[in-house]
Amino acid sequence: MEQVAKFTLHNPSFKRTIVPLGLMVLALVILNWGLYHWLRAEDPTPIGYELPQYQPFDSDDLAGYVNIAGEWEVRDGTLVQLSPTGYDLIMAIPFDIAPDQPYEMTARLNFLSEQRGGGFVFNMAQATARQKSHMVRFNLDGDALYLIYGYYDDASNFTGQGNVRLDFVPTQGDWTALTVQITGETYQLLVNDVVVASQIPAEYRGGSVGLTTSNSQVAFDDLLVRAWEPTESIPVVEAQPTEAPDTPLDTPPTETVEGLDTTDTTTTRVFQDTFDAVGDGEPLWVPFSGNWAFETGAFVQSQADGYDFGAGYTGQSFTPPYTLQVTLQHREGVGGGVLFNMAQPNDKQQALMVRYGPEDGAIMWGYFDEGGAFIGVGNADVPVARQATHQMTITVNPDTYAITIDGQPVAQDIPANYKGGYIGLTASQSVVAFSAVEVLTESGTPDVTEQEFSAITGQWETVDGITTQTETAPADFIAGVGVFAEVFQVSVQIKLPEDPELSDAGGGLVFHMNGRDDPTQGHMVRFGNGGTELLWGRYDAQGVFLGEGGVPLELDNTQPHTLTLTVSTESYSIAVDDETLIENIPLQSTSGWMGLVSFRGNVQFSAFGLELR
Repeated sequence: MEQVAKFTLHNPSFKRTIVPLGLMVLALVILNWGLYHWLRAEDPTPIGYELPQYQPFDSDDLAGYVNIAGEWEVRDGTLVQLSPTGYDLIMAIPFDIAPDQPYEMTARLNFLSEQRGGGFVFNMAQATARQKSHMVRFNLDGDALYLIYGYYDDASNFTGQGNVRLDFVPTQGDWTALTVQITGETYQLLVNDVVVASQIPAEYRGGSVGLTTSNSQVAFDDLLVRAWEPTESIPVVEAQPTEAPDTPLDTPPTETVEGLDTTDTTTTRVFQDTFDAVGDGEPLWVPFSGNWAFETGAFVQSQADGYDFGAGYTGQSFTPPYTLQVTLQHREGVGGGVLFNMAQPNDKQQALMVRYGPEDGAIMWGYFDEGGAFIGVGNADVPVARQATHQMTITVNPDTYAITIDGQPVAQDIPANYKGGYIGLTASQSVVAFSAVEVLTESGTPDVTEQEFSAITGQWETVDGITTQTETAPADFIAGVGVFAEVFQVSVQIKLPEDPELSDAGGGLVFHMNGRDDPTQGHMVRFGNGGTELLWGRYDAQGVFLGEGGVPLELDNTQPHTLTLTVSTESYSIAVDDETLIENIPLQSTSGWMGLVSFRGNVQFSAFGLELR
């Protein structure tokens, strides 16, 4: 009988097999980890630099620099990003700048490719990523060079805060200086030592900085990061002031700037304030930043440290064409100028600006955007201002404006981003005394069709000098006329509809409104019930009309009728067709904005006239 060998497979014991195998695997892991850390180089942890740091890139030693993206290397004494494609290519420089530490970052840039996409990142939360950081860089759009700025959020998405169109495009080989000065809460930008944007909010503060390119090869040189006092500004490019010309400043210029001829009999001075003892308009000057005070014969901004201090004239707005003339004297520093075409008299947002600076011997101009950031448009050399008295003249046309200093034309045909508005005074880094402000125009009585009125409610349109509210629902409809005043006389011609179905229509004026487009707290006077009565009262804080009185009328609705209000500090009176009907009506609000009011339609308004007192 054939015998078959039998084999029995026994399960290995845990102690004799599993434990030794496990210990051997663990030993191998530990040995591998130890050999790896023993044999490999040290972790390339970023070196934290301290202020100040100057880097001329005269060696290849970039210890601590962090290449986040791009092809960066030192060539010919510059740090070059070589890749001509790709966005947000960043070389970071680790710092630990405190959030409240003012500092300045500046460098020279040479654009080596057709595009001009080079700049800085700063206020970086970490030196290994662009999240939570600010960015500013040049950008070529067609034939125009812009400086764009903003920040990267938590998800690395870029949010723009503004842009500046520059008046030059550097050719390849030209060096352009870029500077950012950070105060903590805000920052400002300089190109070739000229401030082109300021008072930009800082979403993030402190941390590290870096260099960046976008679709461009760019060489960087002379990088300086240092502590900075907001009272100083170290020039990046040395600027030499222009000395006074050999000929007197009152010599007629060879070129003339188109504007209003102040000797023309059709030209009217519609506003003047010489800040004398009484002051033609002192109560209506509203400072919104800086240190402003009235002296006999001057309105003085006395805070020497800081930028874009301003005060606006609230008495009325001005519609181009007009000429603004301001006489000023610098007592300390050089930075006085004017604001005009302002959306609001108590805010620099949406306003045009012309002023001296940043160095003596220069004039700069631009505008403040909706967020209050300054967008530089241009600059020019002028005779040094020193502490002499100078006259700045701005000729404001519907679409452009021109600048004249002491009778000498400086610039013309500058695009006007904003069309009409209020006027104001401004000072940066200087103590300035303004001794005279005047506005000249071809017409001394503003017409409602020339005002930048805005429909608050209702449907408003203007044709051939007549403004009509066409909505026929039984409600009050209001349009702001963009005038702020305290003591004045205002009149307007009103024609009520002849349609019998609109026999209860009415129209009139509202004044001392809480806002340009906010009728609350305002007083209202209007014709009512098709011209059979005169009503007056006011709107409360919720916009509800509270009647205060009324008298009967007998108006012929085939003709317009003039409603006139004479407003003093404590009361007002009402006249219709030059006949005073009511006097000494008490005021609840003593100043504010003006508007037109129409109860139903079609109500027509014309011949709006205003006299400040």
